[in-house]
Amino acid sequence: KMSRNNKVFIHRTVVLVTTRVEEGLPFVATPYMKLILQSCLAGAQELYPVRIAAIIVMGNHVHLLLVVDFPEDVANFMEYFKRESAIAINRLLGRRQRTVWTTGYDSPVILDEEKVIETLTYIYTNPQAARLVNTIEEYPQLSSWNEFLSGTSSSTLIPSFRRDAVPQLSGPHSKKQGKRVYEEILSKSKHQKVLKIEPFAWLDCFADTVGMSPSTVIERVVKKVRAKESELGKKKGSKVLGVDALLQQDIRTPHTPEKFGKKMICLASDKFKRIEFLQWYFDQKRIIERTMQAWKEKLIPPKIPPGFFLPGGKMTASLLPFVFSL
Repeated sequence: KMSRNNKVFIHRTVVLVTTRVEEGLPFVATPYMKLILQSCLAGAQELYPVRIAAIIVMGNHVHLLLVVDFPEDVANFMEYFKRESAIAINRLLGRRQRTVWTTGYDSPVILDEEKVIETLTYIYTNPQAARLVNTIEEYPQLSSWNEFLSGTSSSTLIPSFRRDAVPQLSGPHSKKQGKRVYEEILSKSKHQKVLKIEPFAWLDCFADTVGMSPSTVIERVVKKVRAKESELGKKKGSKVLGVDALLQQDIRTPHTPEKFGKKMICLASDKFKRIEFLQWYFDQKRIIERTMQAWKEKLIPPKIPPGFFLPGGKMTASLLPFVFSL
């Protein structure tokens, strides 16, 4: 029997991907770290063209709102991003083959536009909820907030560099050292890659959003973000760490996560949509289990249903049939 839930990536759906590191707060708000993360994302996107609608990088985890065009690309995109960013972090810390990320990542499918609005609000209030800053505008680490407010997609040229361009840090964090590392990486960059952010790509995924304008979405999300910021600011003991402290944070800062989010299969504002999707999902899971059992017993490839993948990740189909209603 399968011990974990299977990934579900379906053509023209929206997924919220969350991935976390095992320990520490390696994603410091320095120019060199932002450069490394942007380069890893651009490299992943060049090879596996997944549309990125939103990003927020926290000290120990990353949220990505993705639009799925080719389902087989999402896993490859995430594998590339996690692998290359882990190698860069280990080089900065002078370590060899140390595990940086926890195994896997959470990637629930978002089933309706109201839940996307709620998810965007959640993404853009992560730093405030963690009491790092008072407003999203103050947050110095990588986010797509400015792209979102612009109302249009953006394509940014990001320096591309070899793995060995990332130097080892020496001594505790300092602004001078951060500048040296940033400039050293840039000096070894010979090419550029495009990082494309499409804040409103998800509008194509729902029938109810046909004709909805970016300005309407911006107005709704900004209103919710401001309300959340106000609520957080009124809480007792709501003092924030602040921008200066974030900029001075050392990559070696110890931190052990106290909680992890519950693994979700799907997210929906309408519970009936969620129930319908879960029924479909567990029906498909039973098919997978029967197929895998046949594989073990017969030792020959059984007939693989459309949209499933052979053991080991070999692709057999590029999308799942729409047997449920979004």
